Amino acid sequence: MLALSITVLILLSSSLVASFLSMLLEARYEGRHFADTADAIVVLSGGVEPQDVDHPFPVLAQDSYTRCLKGAWLHRSRPQRPILVTGHDCATPMAHLLQSEGIPPSLIWKEDCATTTHENAVYSGAILRSNGIRTVALVTDAKSMLRAELCFQKEHISVIPSPVELEVFQLDPWIFIPSWKAIRSNGEALHEIVGLVWYRWRGWI
Repeated sequence: MLALSITVLILLSSSLVASFLSMLLEARYEGRHFADTADAIVVLSGGVEPQDVDHPFPVLAQDSYTRCLKGAWLHRSRPQRPILVTGHDCATPMAHLLQSEGIPPSLIWKEDCATTTHENAVYSGAILRSNGIRTVALVTDAKSMLRAELCFQKEHISVIPSPVELEVFQLDPWIFIPSWKAIRSNGEALHEIVGLVWYRWRGWI
């Protein structure tokens, strides 16, 4: 058991393993030609810090903030289409950030009930279909993109993936040194792989 535990710890802290697992999830999006013919933009929420005594307003986590900036950049390329932000507790602060980036409030749609990627797709899909929108540019992190893309396709929404935080594999000496970043990356990748299996079993993708 001790040997097994040490082996698992070494693998989880391995940057080489982290790069391999990331490539399994992200390789399909690296270097992919992005032809933005979408009728709308959908930005999936990440994390948010709720209001407390230190800041009496919700604060977007780095992942939500980065995705919103990517969504704003996409919007500026074709400024007349709507941008939908989706996620419980996150939609309103995300909408505020988009407004600060110059996007008109009338073009910002909010879906603030979803707590999972499956619900993001179900609730957002209903809003999109009711407005005659069938193709969206989807913004989320690269590791989560495959699961999100499949969820929206299940709701009969065509997806043009626009991932953020796409990792670039580089073979250098540091890749053989264990690190806390590798542990985090491996945890995220394993979460996505298990999530894909779970979503497939539930019939959500």
